[in-house]
Amino acid sequence: MQAAEEELQMAMDIDTDKLEIRHPFSVPPWWKAPRVTIDCSPEAAVTTHNINEIAQPENCQIYTDGSGICGHIGCSAVSLTPYQVQQAYMGTVTESTVPLAEVTGLVLALCLAHNDNAYHNCDIKIYTDNQSALQTMQNPCQASGQFLMEEVINLLKKMRTNWPHCAIHFYWIPSHVGVPGNEAANITAKEATGWHQYGDTGEHAPTLDSLEPIPTQLAVDQWVKAQTKEQWNEDWTTSAYGKGLCQWLPQLMLKSLDLYTGLMHKESTVLIQLRTGKIGFQAYLHSIGISNNALCHCSQDAQTIKHILIDCPTFDDL
Repeated sequence: MQAAEEELQMAMDIDTDKLEIRHPFSVPPWWKAPRVTIDCSPEAAVTTHNINEIAQPENCQIYTDGSGICGHIGCSAVSLTPYQVQQAYMGTVTESTVPLAEVTGLVLALCLAHNDNAYHNCDIKIYTDNQSALQTMQNPCQASGQFLMEEVINLLKKMRTNWPHCAIHFYWIPSHVGVPGNEAANITAKEATGWHQYGDTGEHAPTLDSLEPIPTQLAVDQWVKAQTKEQWNEDWTTSAYGKGLCQWLPQLMLKSLDLYTGLMHKESTVLIQLRTGKIGFQAYLHSIGISNNALCHCSQDAQTIKHILIDCPTFDDL
């Protein structure tokens, strides 16, 4: 374990002692979750949003989004009336992930509402395109990024105490469906990473004072899986072993497993042996020193897979 930790530390350039700490419970059993609405379809979600906008124009509507681009993670919260933007930089892909940025977007939305006195006497409606973040908020658990959800919970608690008449409601809104607030949040979340749609990349947004980038378990896991897959593919194409299978599978593909669907065990076993070339034909047995010669029983050619399946006269009827 120590060797693995040291290797990870050198490869990712992060201090593993600073990895996030996750607690068994985020909230007490009597904690009351906020109101969350996740409609059954994108069309229904847009309809709900439009009804809220038309029927209750005096209420505060805030849109959030998280984005990963050019190896950096950012998030934002946007209010259109009046126009206000909160942005935060989450770090590189080795420190954070887009799902965690989506949760941080909720933190930004609550900070925006908490810091503006104009929002304290009206209902607050917060929209996000990430259903997972809303579901986690309804049932906070021990998942990676727990410290972010705890920040959401603390802000909700503070706002409930200070402004008991201010109702906070969270909604799911599908992305890229033409909702102006959602589109604005998407652009500003990208810009928080330093990206700009009309030019070269610039400086990223500041980090939140209360949420300095902390290496999360989810980010580490995703990085390790990506590096493992990359190394696996490199080994697959350069290794001296398995060349018989490489001619059929030049790249690793899960769809090759479809070949074995519905086969009996003995059938799949033979298919694997045929595709790898490791099968009890004379040519292979001779190559590993088990048979004295590679000749087929028909005496016409070496007993290879191609010979048996196509050329051997013994099996012409088949």
